[in-house]
Parts: sequence; structure tokens; C-alpha cells
Amino acid sequence: MSGGSSTTIGTTAYNLLLQPQGGKTAIGTTSPTNNYLLTMLTNGTLANGLNLTLSGATTTAYGLNITTSNSKYRGILVSNTTSSAGVFYGIGTTLTAGTTAEAYLGYRSSTPKTYGIYALGGDYTAYLKGKTVVTSATTPTSTSDFEVQNTTSGTGYPATVSLRQTNSLTSTGNILANINFGDNNTTNAQANIQVTRDASSSSTSDLPTAITFSTIADGSSTLSERIKIKNNGYIGVGTSSPNSRITINQEEGYASFRAIKTNPADSFTYNVVSEVNAAKAKSISSQYGGTDKFLVWGDGHININCNYYNSPYWLTVYGDAYANGQWIASDANFKQDISDIESPFEKLNQ
Repeated sequence: MSGGSSTTIGTTAYNLLLQPQGGKTAIGTTSPTNNYLLTMLTNGTLANGLNLTLSGATTTAYGLNITTSNSKYRGILVSNTTSSAGVFYGIGTTLTAGTTAEAYLGYRSSTPKTYGIYALGGDYTAYLKGKTVVTSATTPTSTSDFEVQNTTSGTGYPATVSLRQTNSLTSTGNILANINFGDNNTTNAQANIQVTRDASSSSTSDLPTAITFSTIADGSSTLSERIKIKNNGYIGVGTSSPNSRITINQEEGYASFRAIKTNPADSFTYNVVSEVNAAKAKSISSQYGGTDKFLVWGDGHININCNYYNSPYWLTVYGDAYANGQWIASDANFKQDISDIESPFEKLNQ
């Protein structure tokens, strides 16, 4: 190595070439690659590149440590251009202590399918600590903890998240998917959306499903089903067996359906009342400006433009009434000792 000349150690395929002037080292070849400190070329006899067996460390140690403050460096690059079938990957890790876990970057299966990240096993196959965005955008922005973006332009490309059980679930009551909500008070669900097989499935063209929504009441820790949408589109509120487009089951008081417009304070309410409180319960009511305008009481009495549940009349109107046709009424309710007129035409001719 005197005079700064290159030195070759060995004359076989295992040559070690030292070039002190250029600072380059080559193993397995006498033609080191330009701009690289170390060039390694494997062959049929030595197919593996670099093997590190580490032991003896008493503090944190590294098998390979790369440190730089230059933005031009990219760390580790693995390129594989083969089109042959087979499993290969760029960087892989296998942990066998505890629950076995494997993780790979740049993985291709024998199918062949390619994956940027491929992981399996472990207590957690993936652990992402921080906001996560799934997107093909180069500079994504998001305020969510987890966001899925579809950057394909044009119609027909919605952002899609799928929850799919990979087994065939054909029996009534099989659970296809769950979405749970909660906080750190408990690991149990505090609210839940669940999709189930609503009836037996006989084929891939017969896949009935139902969706249920569940919450926990104030003062409780038990999850209870609140709304269910059956496979036929029937909706149950407070019941898991709706038999109409909307079925409401109210265990206390009376079942009610109400539509509200807050400005102005308008509403329409339909109540199902019991015989016990029928006379004093609104069965149907319509409000405008927060005031009852049309009421049908549980016993059938009707109020228009008033709220008069104990009216002695079946129809009570506060204001004028108009009929485009005949308005027929009898005043028998207001008079006494009413009898038929004898010979009315003779009396008129007198």
C-alpha cells in the first residue's frame, strides 16, 4: 500500500480491494462503484451480502447507525427489478421473543401482490402513535386522528373504508362488523354501531343485513339498543322487531314521533296514548310559533287554534270556520223539549 497504490488481498472471487487514495473498498470485485466507500458483489458461492451478529452490549447499541444533517441523504435504499415469481422484500424484521411478530418494507408475495408495508403477528400488528392519513397526496393536511383520502379526480372515486369479515357468515344473528365508541373510563364500548346477518343467507345473491345503534343511558354503564334498521328497511326505535316503516316502542309514558322546525318554533307531533290518559293526552298536535294550532286528543276530540282538552264538543274551533259546500249541524244539543212539527205545510199556508 506504499505510495498510495491500490492493494488487492486474495486472487479469488473473495477479493478485498483497498484504494487508500480514493477511499474506496471493494469486496468480491476489483471494480468498486464510483461515489461509494464500500462495494460488495456476491456470487454463487457467497450469495449473502452482510451478516452482523451482535452481543455483549450493556447499554443501547446499534447494528447500523446512520447520522446526517444533510437533506440529500436518503438512508437505506433497496431496489429489486426482477419480474420472477417469488417472495422477496427490501427490509424485514422478525421478533421471536414473546408474541412472534414480523414486519417488512417493500414486500412482494408469490401471488404476486406487492405491499409497501407488510406485517403480521405480534401483540399489535401495527402501532401508530400520532395522527395518521392514508392518501396518495405528497403533502396531506388533516386535523383528524385518522383520515382516508382519495385523490383521484373525477366522479365515482369516493374515499372508502370497508369493514369486511373474510369468512362466509350465513346464519341469522351473525355479526359482520362493529364500530365502538368510548373513552379511557373503560375499554368496553360506550356507544356502538353493529351490522348483523338479519336472516339466513342462502347464496351470494341473498345477503340480508341489519344495522343497530346502541348507547348508554345516564346513570348506567350498560349498552342498550336504541335504533334498528331491518333488511326490509323497517326502522325500530326502542324495539328490535319493527313491523312497519317506523315502529316506536316507549316503555314509559307514551310513544311519540315529533318533527320540529326551530325558527319559527313549529312542530308536528304524533303520540300513541293509552286508554288511561286518553282524554288528557295529545294524540296529534301541530304547532306554529310555539302555540298549538291543531290538536287531536286521545279520546278523539279535535281542537283548532286552541288547546281545550275538556271541551264538551267533539270539534272546537277558536275563530271563524268556512266550508265550500254544505255545513250541516244540529242544534239539538242546545235546546230541550224538541219534537216534530205536525202538519208543517198546513201551518205555513195559514
